[in-house]
Amino acid sequence: MTKLVFVESPGKIKKIESYLGEGWKVRSSVGHIRDLPQKKLGVDTQTMSPHYELTERGAEVVGKLRSEVAKASEVYLATDLDREGEAIAWHLQQVFNLPANCKRIVFNEITATAIKKAISQPREIDLDLVHAQEARRILDRLVGYTVSPMLNKLNLSGAVSAGRVQSIALKLVVERQMLIDAHQSELYFYIDAKFEGWKATFTGELNAPEDYKDTKAYRMTDKGLCVRLTGALNQNPELKVANIDQKVRKKAAPAPFTTSVLQQAASVALKISPDETMKLAQTLYEKGLITYMRTDSVFLSEDSVNSIRSWISKFQDKKGVDWLLPDRPNQFKGASGAQEAHEAIRPSDIFDINPDIDGQAKALYQLIWKRTVASQCAAAEIDQVKVKLISRLKINEKNVTFEAKGETILIPGWLFISGQDKSDESEGDDNQKLPNMDVGSIIKPIQYDLEEKRTKPPKRYTEAALVKELENKGVGRPSTYASIMKTIISRKYVKVESRLLAPTALGVELYKAINNSNFSFFDYGYTQQVESKLDSIASNNLQSKQFLLNEFSILANEMRALSSQTDQHRENFKCCKCGGDVYTVNGKYGAYLACCLCMQKHDKEGNAVVPKPKNYIATKCNVCSSAMLELNTKPDNPKYFKCEKCDYLVGATSDGCIDVAKMPRVSTETCETHKKPLLIKFNAKGEEYSVCPKCKPKPSRKSKK
Repeated sequence: MTKLVFVESPGKIKKIESYLGEGWKVRSSVGHIRDLPQKKLGVDTQTMSPHYELTERGAEVVGKLRSEVAKASEVYLATDLDREGEAIAWHLQQVFNLPANCKRIVFNEITATAIKKAISQPREIDLDLVHAQEARRILDRLVGYTVSPMLNKLNLSGAVSAGRVQSIALKLVVERQMLIDAHQSELYFYIDAKFEGWKATFTGELNAPEDYKDTKAYRMTDKGLCVRLTGALNQNPELKVANIDQKVRKKAAPAPFTTSVLQQAASVALKISPDETMKLAQTLYEKGLITYMRTDSVFLSEDSVNSIRSWISKFQDKKGVDWLLPDRPNQFKGASGAQEAHEAIRPSDIFDINPDIDGQAKALYQLIWKRTVASQCAAAEIDQVKVKLISRLKINEKNVTFEAKGETILIPGWLFISGQDKSDESEGDDNQKLPNMDVGSIIKPIQYDLEEKRTKPPKRYTEAALVKELENKGVGRPSTYASIMKTIISRKYVKVESRLLAPTALGVELYKAINNSNFSFFDYGYTQQVESKLDSIASNNLQSKQFLLNEFSILANEMRALSSQTDQHRENFKCCKCGGDVYTVNGKYGAYLACCLCMQKHDKEGNAVVPKPKNYIATKCNVCSSAMLELNTKPDNPKYFKCEKCDYLVGATSDGCIDVAKMPRVSTETCETHKKPLLIKFNAKGEEYSVCPKCKPKPSRKSKK
């Protein structure tokens, strides 16, 4: 009989099957197959028990694979090795009724060795990791489904939603913009002493008055004084070397990439967004070129370190140098709160320098390759020099003092491999080379130039810089950073202007509404605490139910502050299910009464509204073969029928039956872009037109009869 392996992404199937050989089949879950319901809370707020439903895509996967699972002699769950992957494995086990001790395998890279090792070392599903993922999902649902409807009753300029993590990201963007708007630019001056190939600068900092507290903030703002001083210096140009501070600094090799640092480095070096970075990294992982790309670990396995050091040794022998390979492997300390014991992102084979890929994928691979090799190289040694030069002229009873900084690379070390690899957009170079000088000697510049500048406000975040700030504040995890950026941009709370993030008017309104309500989830410290508690659940040191009940209690109390902004909509009775306040909610199809906590709908007497059973008719959809749904319309209104899967409406004939002739159907023609069959639909005038379901929803052209 055949052995079956479940993975998340269909892109891995061919590669893994080639390693396993005959008698094995690899199938994909295509991500999560179950989730909380889309259109209701899906959580019992008394017990914190979730109600899961198959997703539309999950139903297709389950339908196609149920027979293969039944026929398989063994089933291995090889979903990703993070909490999301563990949860997907559990859902697969639940839906396919696999034994509780079914075989769960994980691997960090898609290579023959890693796959076969994983197969030989199966384990059971780690329910602690599953509970941690589930607790995060439920908490995010509770925040979103309780706060968002209330926010939408505040008559903001558009529909909005709140999210435990996305709201923090929005807060950072808005508050950075507030600092920018509040900034008052100040004109200041400095003087450059120009020499052959280098310069020294007078900023006034070293000539601050004795009683000036923050000398680093002292600036020359008197233009007239600076003009006169520049003229006097050009007439009396000699400068005396007052002090030379010279030292050799060792610049240690950088750690290999974590997810967030890779996103930052790709933004700086390749000018691509975190979302684009993760899509490219996913492709590289599925091709077996790199290790798993969602990680907050800087650890490298012993085997990989040995391979890297072997490459460095051969490379330095080829180059005729002896300073590239350190005596011992470099080790790095991970950030506090790093969750699973993964490896850092690295190439699967360090000797594969030029794989058969192109474009941005190749550029990203080269970035990862260089960073990985550099991480095991020796430190760079840099000669740093700082020289103070004084004039006979004085300001604030001190000799006018110029300062020059320079550095020279003595031993390149890891910079020889990855000199231009930067992950911080604020990194700059200060590498002018200063000539040899002696203390006490007199030197004469070519000329003195007066320069003017204005103080600048803080810079807006790029997507990568925002990821870094979120990580610094302990908000989010490697698997969430890209989706956070995507969410706040797609919902039009934030816009991208020249790669910089700016809040929209709607984003500012949403920020003010949440901020005025004093929600805990809008506080950086609270969010850090939640991440820590989720880690405790993952390590079986905290029960998820108690965690969720506590958090929901806090949220319910804090909802009153937001409720006070919408008192005119509150009903005079409590929710019959959870005791929460009931409000009038303006929905897509009109107003209705719902609890602000559990979203239970009520009638005007305070009774729970029980949804009417759906009435499916015998007629099937021409496109997907699903049963058509008869909608509950008022007696005097036109009758409509709907395909829930394809999401279209069709009217009725004069006798009240579905108008079959006006139902969409599959065309014999195909879309030139997607190579998929076109659909024939009808416009308001009853005219046919053809449209591709994957293209933008507008008629492509009239169909030919």
